[in-house]
Amino acid sequence: MYKIFVSGYDATFEMLDKANKILNKNGLFLQDIGEKVKDEARNNLQNNTNIDTGALLSSIDILELDDQHVVIGSDLGYAGIIEYGRGEVTPKSAKILHWKDKTSGKDVFSMRSRAVEPSPFLEPAVVKINQEYPAVLARKITDYIQPHSDKMREIT
Repeated sequence: MYKIFVSGYDATFEMLDKANKILNKNGLFLQDIGEKVKDEARNNLQNNTNIDTGALLSSIDILELDDQHVVIGSDLGYAGIIEYGRGEVTPKSAKILHWKDKTSGKDVFSMRSRAVEPSPFLEPAVVKINQEYPAVLARKITDYIQPHSDKMREIT
C-alpha cells in the first residue's frame, strides 16, 4: 500500500485563496480588464471611417461593475447599429421616411433607407483582451505569490 502526502497543500490553497480575494477586491481586477476592453474598443472606433463625431467614441465606458462581472458598452442607441449593422428601413406607419442629411443639413424624403453593414468595434476588443486575460491573471498571481515564496518553502 502506498500513501501520498502533499505537504503545504493547505497553506498553498490559503495563499491562492487570498490572492484571488486580492485580485477581485472591489472589482479592481475586473475593472482593469474592463478598462483594457474600453481602450481597445475606442482604438477600433478611431479606425472606423463611418464615425462622423466623437460622441460614440466618448460614450464607450464601463456600464456595470461588481466582484464577478464587468459590462462595457455605450448608452447611445446607434452603437448597436455600428456594431451589428442594420437591414433596410422602410416606413411602417408613415408613407415616407424623413431625416436631415448629416453633410448638407437638408431634409431628405425617401421610401427606404439602405442597409448598414456592421463595423464591429466592441466584440473584437473583447476577443483580443480575452486572449490576453490568462497571461494578465498569471502575472498578477505571480506578483502576489513571489514575495511569499520563501514562506512557502519554510512550510514545506
